[in-house]
Parts: sequence; C-alpha cells; structure tokens
Amino acid sequence: MAGELNAVRGSTLALVERFFKSERAAAALAAGGPLAGLGKSSWQLQWVTPDEQGKVEEAGGVALQMLDLSEADWAAFGQQVKQLAEQQEKQAGKFQVFCEWLERNGPFDVMIDGANVALWGENYEGGAFRPDKIRVMYEAVQKQSPDAKVLLVLHSGRYNDARYNHKEAFEWMEGLRKAGRFYVTPGGSNDDWYWMYAAVQARERGLLVSNDQLRDHVWNLLRPKHMLKWTQRHIIRFSFNFHKTEAYLQHPLPYTPCVQQFPQQGVWLLPEAASAEGGEKDEDGEGEKQQQQQQQQQLRWLCCKAV
Repeated sequence: MAGELNAVRGSTLALVERFFKSERAAAALAAGGPLAGLGKSSWQLQWVTPDEQGKVEEAGGVALQMLDLSEADWAAFGQQVKQLAEQQEKQAGKFQVFCEWLERNGPFDVMIDGANVALWGENYEGGAFRPDKIRVMYEAVQKQSPDAKVLLVLHSGRYNDARYNHKEAFEWMEGLRKAGRFYVTPGGSNDDWYWMYAAVQARERGLLVSNDQLRDHVWNLLRPKHMLKWTQRHIIRFSFNFHKTEAYLQHPLPYTPCVQQFPQQGVWLLPEAASAEGGEKDEDGEGEKQQQQQQQQQLRWLCCKAV
C-alpha cells in the first residue's frame, strides 16, 4: 500500500482508523509482532498538516518523501502514451515523425501546453485564443529556470490562427520553431499526446505547464496509477495577472501525496482525498477557479503513530 495508494477517500480512512484502534493493530507492536522492536504498545491517531517541505512534527519530525516512477514504469508509461496516440491519430505515421523529431531535439526540461495557456481564463463573452499569453508564459518559465530547455506544443489549427490573426505572436513562435523549441502538431492529431509523450520521455526531469485536469487521459491509460503519480510530481499549474502580462507558476509539492510508511519511527501517513465537488469546467469560469483553489490547498493527513 505504501508508495502506491494516492489520496484516500474519507470512507476508506474511516476503515483505516477502525483498524488501528483494533487489537489486531496492537498485536503488531506486541512480542513477536513485526514492529515489536519499537517498544511501543498502542497507536495514536490524529489529523496533521505537513509544512511546506513535507515535515510532520506530530509524527516525530519525519519528512514526507518524493516518490517517482521506477525506470520500468517510465518505459511502460511512455509506451502506453505512444500506442494511444498512434491509435487515435487520423494521419498514420505522424506521431512517429514527432518521436523522431524528439530524439533529435530533446529531451526537454519543461513542456508548455500552448492551447491551454492561450485559452485559460478566456471562457467569457469576448474571450478568445490569446497566443500572446503563450509568450508571457514561455518567458516566465525561462526567467525562473534560465538553464531549462523548454518546448512549446501547439496544434496546427491554433498555429494557423496565430499566422493570420496575431502577426507579432506568430513571428515569435516561428523563431522558436526554427530553434527546435516549438512543435506544431498535425491536423487530425490530439496535441495532448505530444506534450505528454515529450514530458514522459524526459523522465524525472520533465515538467509540464498546464492547468488541464487530464481526466480523459486518466481513464484511457491502461495503468492509471502511473498517470496519477506522474501528475502529482510533474505538472506546473499557473495563473496570470489581470492584464495577462505576467504569469505565476505553481510548482509541484516537494513530496508525493500518497500513503507513506516510516517503519523506524512506527508511523503511517495517509493523505485525505480532496473533495471533487465544483471541479467541473463551466461557462462562467467558477469551476476553473475552484480547481485552482483546490490545487493550492494543503491536504490533511491521517497520522497513525506507535506510542
């Protein structure tokens, strides 16, 4: 369970609490039990909130760990993304062209979901595709991480929109394309698979800038646990100021919000799943705002400590 189970629903946590209060759980601490060497006799349960670095004072000062995919998981995950992309594309062979391009030009440290950035916060009357926001985001990433190799991914339909309606932004994007830092995905392809594959191929170093909730991908992938762990570790969320001239980046937590065990301290820490209410995207943007608020909130954890 430890390291594999992500945030836990309240109903499941209630069962966990019941177990740790049982004689069976106490037996693990008694003579002959797996935790007998700790010299403890019972379990103390309380709700805790880690500090910004993941340290939990109530659990004896243990620090939550950053857990990532194994090399075998990375390989399997990348292959799954590639297979799904090739199955769904309408022009056979186009995704393979991208894979070969990525081998020549990558790996990249940060991928930018261009469409998501340009359309984020524009779902109001008069809102529109804003490629100038992509440049603001790209430059914000480079300012924060000057040595990072950044890749912009954008669908050909959006690329052509910029060509005919946003000359200044288009010229800037052309400079990136010629430098091997911008990939235009072909018609009939889902650009999401392109930036996702590039991010997965970058392994531990790869980060994605997007506010996409990735719900479709979670259900389509054969092994959703890979997807869940990846999204927690490798996605940078963002927002803009009112005039959309400055971007703010919210990096992933420095630890993984999944069930974690610390045998030497006799501690189990289980994160509570955030409520999914209000998370759907709606016409006035309130759903998007609630999604961002949930992302910024610290999860509370159930701490089960041997005492």
